[in-house]
Amino acid sequence: MRLALLIVFLTAAVLGPWAADAQSKGSQKTQSKEGSRWTLQEWLAQKDRNMMMDLWLGMYAPSPYEFFVSGSYLSYDTKVSTQPTQSAETSDLHAAGKASVGAYALIMGLQGEYENNSQEKFNDAAGSLNLRVIGNAVQGTHLILHYGLRTRTMEGAETLRQQFAGADLNLYLTKLFGLQGLYRIYLPTHNGDLGDVSATRAEAGLFIDFGPLRVFGNGFSETQTSEKNQIKTLVDRTGIQSGLQFFF
Repeated sequence: MRLALLIVFLTAAVLGPWAADAQSKGSQKTQSKEGSRWTLQEWLAQKDRNMMMDLWLGMYAPSPYEFFVSGSYLSYDTKVSTQPTQSAETSDLHAAGKASVGAYALIMGLQGEYENNSQEKFNDAAGSLNLRVIGNAVQGTHLILHYGLRTRTMEGAETLRQQFAGADLNLYLTKLFGLQGLYRIYLPTHNGDLGDVSATRAEAGLFIDFGPLRVFGNGFSETQTSEKNQIKTLVDRTGIQSGLQFFF
């Protein structure tokens, strides 16, 4: 009997520390599993937190959509020259009105333009697809490439349709004031009354912003070359464009 008690005592003395250590390690392992355990309650709570974060970002992040409308007044001279006769005629001062509207989603945009020129008896309607390659807003420093179609309706002549490509640049010098420029190439096409026609347009000027309202002024030059029956006609319109543009 004494021998049995001695064996039990020795076994407890030897195995006791090992059992306590094993129990401690097992408890730590269990706690680790509990800490990393995924539960439905935690998933629902995380989902609610993500939804609140999305709502907050949606309220305070800039809108990916931009819209603008503009109207302007054009005052210019028209110079017409023909070759090979080399005759030239400089007309009196002309005036015209122009309006445009645009809509952007992220970096892609659509733009429409209309110019009414009653004195020279034509009007232009144009539409383009725009891509902003530099900048994060239209009312900001940017470089926008565009491609579209212009339809010129002339009194007593066949309608002139020309595809065009170009670039529009805005550069802010201060928070409210900056420079703007545009260059556009009208691709060669054939017209029954004018013959083979091509053209270019260049604009450069200044702008100042008053919140969403912009006041701008540009100098512009539009040159159109047409050739029919070996006679080349050059029409150069040069003048000033001033107007207002509203962003929303």
